[in-house]
Amino acid sequence: MTASVLKLTVFCPHKILLMGGGIYFFIWLLAPIDYSYEGGDFSVLVFLVYTFIFFLGLFLSCGRMRERVLHVHFNTVLLHKLIWLVFFLGMLGLVLRVFERVFVRAGGNISSDFMANREMIASGGMGSVALAGALLSSMFLFLPFLIVFMRSAGIRRISHFPMLTLSAVFAVFDVVLQGSRSGMVIFMAVCLISVLMTGYVRLSLRNIFLGMIAAISLVWFAGMVFWVRTVQMGVDPIASMELSGYARFAPASEGVVNYLTNNGSAGMSGVVYAFTHFSQYVTHGVYEFFYLCGLTDSATTYGLQSFYIPSKIVMSLAEIGKIEDIVTAGVVRPGVYTTLFGPVLYDFGPLGAGFACLFFAVVIGGVARNVMNGKLYWLPMYLIFCAFIPFFAVVNLFTTGLGQYAMIAALLLGVIMRLGFSKLFLKCDPFG
Repeated sequence: MTASVLKLTVFCPHKILLMGGGIYFFIWLLAPIDYSYEGGDFSVLVFLVYTFIFFLGLFLSCGRMRERVLHVHFNTVLLHKLIWLVFFLGMLGLVLRVFERVFVRAGGNISSDFMANREMIASGGMGSVALAGALLSSMFLFLPFLIVFMRSAGIRRISHFPMLTLSAVFAVFDVVLQGSRSGMVIFMAVCLISVLMTGYVRLSLRNIFLGMIAAISLVWFAGMVFWVRTVQMGVDPIASMELSGYARFAPASEGVVNYLTNNGSAGMSGVVYAFTHFSQYVTHGVYEFFYLCGLTDSATTYGLQSFYIPSKIVMSLAEIGKIEDIVTAGVVRPGVYTTLFGPVLYDFGPLGAGFACLFFAVVIGGVARNVMNGKLYWLPMYLIFCAFIPFFAVVNLFTTGLGQYAMIAALLLGVIMRLGFSKLFLKCDPFG
């Protein structure tokens, strides 16, 4: 049989935004943190206005009040070929990335010391190889969706499991190498959206409970990675909860600090440390935005953050300096999260940021509307957008290096699906 059918649920992006905001508020309520507000008189209002503009842009451009269910008739042979193509492109990128980072930059001297690895990786490198590796390896972000799409339709292959395992290697590569967790977060967000859209995992009390257990385990794991990283830096992990850059406006409460000082990171104390650290990372960005908003009355980075990768390529070819140095000089406090709106404010100023939020929202909503109307070659970009939106109150993933590579990879895969696999989706019946 060469044709099959799957019920695909396409979520409204403005509802994903609300869901992300709700989760943020829940974490903020539970967080054992003594927050410090150092923003301007209108900082909170500016944040709320930007959020409303972004929400309104998503809602109006998407044009729907609720999700749409599509019955997708697809060619199983072509889907199988696309899965293999995406896998091989991802593997090629991962090999290039390992070669460039481990053997070219670090000279093969990778150790278990995250900070030593970071210093080695930050120096030297091969620009074109690094670019190709980052772009192609980002294809692994879309492999889980394609596989669960096929498996949800009842078509299973033994090859799916080693493929998924190797795509997970891409997700944890930076965690193992230098303790960076952003790649894993993006990968898991895309996976979650994929299984929900395809119905591979259905919402039930059992699955919600298992999901909560998995979330707690991941929070603990991320906290322990940070504990090891701070120790390797020569910093007391508990003291860092009050002294680190991310803790300036979100320091851990005195009670938690005293508890951890007496009990360390063993057993339940490790969970408390991990949740507190997680809460600080998730919630401090809003207070950072309040602070920068009170000090920023004009553009300082002039679009270099929103268009980081294209700008970096142009500046590198023209040999007109490092983009990182210009961005660092243009921000109030480098190295901290500033929500979705912080980089936009730096790039375009207070007034321009409002228009930029509207523009970005219209683009995202337009992509969602195209998918809802059966133009499924927009699916890769839709997945990336939906993975980034829930973090709007935390960080702007659209402006990160990995985030922009992911969007470029999504655009490339969309073109491949449109031109090389135009007969993959035979029919798409929307209803709902």
